[in-house]
Parts: sequence; structure tokens; C-alpha cells
Amino acid sequence: MLFNEHYVMLSLGKVLNEGFRVVEELSLSRKDITDTDIWIPHTHKGWELKICGIAGQEPPYTIYYIPPGRVHTYSYTLSERMHASYKKPIMPVEITHQRIRIGYVNWSYIYYTLDDETMRLNIMPDLLLALMKIEGHEDFAAIQKKLMSAVLENLLTLIVLLPKNHRQTMPSYSPTEKALDYMHSNYFNPALGVADIARYAGVSTQYLNRVFMRKTGKTTRQMLVEIRLVRAKELLEENTFFIKEVALLTGWRCPYYFSNCFRKHYGTPPSSKQA
Repeated sequence: MLFNEHYVMLSLGKVLNEGFRVVEELSLSRKDITDTDIWIPHTHKGWELKICGIAGQEPPYTIYYIPPGRVHTYSYTLSERMHASYKKPIMPVEITHQRIRIGYVNWSYIYYTLDDETMRLNIMPDLLLALMKIEGHEDFAAIQKKLMSAVLENLLTLIVLLPKNHRQTMPSYSPTEKALDYMHSNYFNPALGVADIARYAGVSTQYLNRVFMRKTGKTTRQMLVEIRLVRAKELLEENTFFIKEVALLTGWRCPYYFSNCFRKHYGTPPSSKQA
């Protein structure tokens, strides 16, 4: 079946009907962050859900939830290395108040950017925050499941309501918009290349470079580097990670190369952005 809204709605319905357990995904350790042979570590500004199915498990689905800012890895990387019995697909859902992204293991995505009216209908971040607040309560397990059910039901409601609004208020994505979305969503993958970005945008690398140069004066590669550096600056200013870790969290294999690029772009070394 094609990955589309109909598929997502059927999948979410199955999860709700057949049952699930809820697990908070813990942060990768500092050692894991630097073990790039296994992990592709990253963080998000919003919430992420990983909806997984495990053969023979009862209930048959597990929903991992990841709070904003928590360091984690790709869904399929973790599952394939640690749970060979996982069914596919594994569907990650990224959630902020203004934006929803539903993904798939073949890097297909459905994006929703919410306007002021539809943002009022998106209560998922509030429900997930409530879930974190009640952790440790004696009735936590029962309340946790009810809250996650409400999250999935809210997502289903938005999928039903948003497409018409989306078509009316949002123009069709151009190749450059698709490319930028893809880069913003995958900048932390060190293997991400211009060919991958162009393929997702549905154009040749030459065409994408020409369009970016005409619109921004930068190549596709330069745009990706800038996206990585902006996110790196944000992480440095949080003063939570070492410079080497920030480099790895934003898609740089070599911290020294990252530092040189950072200095060239901002005029100061990465250390200057840390308190």
C-alpha cells in the first residue's frame, strides 16, 4: 500500500483498536552520541513518537515518546539492531504546535503546517506534556495509555480536517521547498548528500543547484551546511553538550572541520557561543 493519508489513518486505527503499550525513550548516553558506527544521534525541537509493531508481542504495538531536546537515534536504526522481530513499517511522527510531520522508513513524508485556526485544534503537545507531568503517579500506567490514545485520536482528527484546509491555504511545494524541508528534517545525518536531497525533491542535482543559486546565491550543499551551523549554534548556546557532541548531533563526522566551518560562517569559534 502506498504511504499516504489513507495508509496513515488505517495504521493509527489498527494501533488504537489492537492495543499498544507506551514507553518513554531514554536519552542516548554521551558514549552513545560519539559511537557513530551504530547511532545517528540527533534532537528535535518538538515531540516525536515512534510507532512500532513487534511480532508476538502483546499488545502488538509499542509507542515510544521522545520529549523535545532529548538525544535519540533513527527509529529503524535502533529497531533493526536491537529488535530483529520488529514489523515494518515503523512510523515516526514529529509534533509541534504549528507543524506535524509523519514519516516512513523509505523517507516518504506527509507534512502539515497549521494556520492560526487549525493550531487551536492541535492539543497533542499539551497532552504529551501532561503525560510527562504525571510520571510517578500511582495510576500512571492507566492515565498514560488514555493520554496517548487521546494523542492518536487528535492526530486522526487533524488528518481528516487538515487536507482541505492545507490545499486551500498552502501552495504546492516547489522542488526547492521540498529540498529545504528534507534538509531541515535530516540535517543530522552525516551521509545526507545533494543527490539524496535532489532525489527527494524530484529533480536533478544540477537543476536544484541552479534554482538555489538563482534564489539564494548558494548551492544546495551550502544551504545544507548553513542549516547545520544554525542548529549547532542553538545547541551550543544551550550549553548542554560538548563541542564534539554538537558537531555529531548536527551531521558533522569531523569536529575539527565543523569548528573551521563554524568560525568561517560566524567569525568566532564554537567555544564563543557557550556560556
